[in-house]
Amino acid sequence: MTRMEVAVVGRTTSRDLILNKIRAVELPDVSHPLVDGVLTGAIEYADTVGTFVGSAESVGARVHFCDTDSVVDIWHDICEEFGSGKTANVGIRGLNDDDLTDDSPHSASELVVYGTSGILGVAENAAIWVSDRAINHRVSLCLTQHLVLQIDAKSIVNNMHDAYAKLQDVRDDYGVFISGPSKTADIEQSLVIGAHGARTLDIIVVEG
Repeated sequence: MTRMEVAVVGRTTSRDLILNKIRAVELPDVSHPLVDGVLTGAIEYADTVGTFVGSAESVGARVHFCDTDSVVDIWHDICEEFGSGKTANVGIRGLNDDDLTDDSPHSASELVVYGTSGILGVAENAAIWVSDRAINHRVSLCLTQHLVLQIDAKSIVNNMHDAYAKLQDVRDDYGVFISGPSKTADIEQSLVIGAHGARTLDIIVVEG
């Protein structure tokens, strides 16, 4: 806008002109996705588990399939891969809970591998809901170098709508959706994995 145009409009500011133009735009009517309380148009997949795996790998996670008896072996393989150092786990099938017992959450900063179980997974974005109901220090999920999450294949749902529906009656003090290892692309739009959290995420999908 030129100085002359500003003078012509008087008290009308550039901000007012912009907002008025936005208000004048007519958008087509879009029906609400909830019709009579039923969600319409939500994503559904023929193979929720397969889609979950694809989504997880696309965001930098590794997925391991196994039965109940093989969870422990996969856990030990992962710990061995990342070398010696402090490890802890809670809720991993077949393992005795060995979570951090130090009263200070700062002890989690020494973790190399931390493992726990997720309540449900979401196929569309590989998000896994994890609560702190059994975890001594919730920061363990963020401060560990390498994170391992176990989830049952039958607890994987299609989309976030399904996930929230299943979590309606869950009353945890704290919970978080985790999808892949930590990452950022803020700097020069260059993707960096493991920028400000767990450097890797291994997901153990238990079948059967």
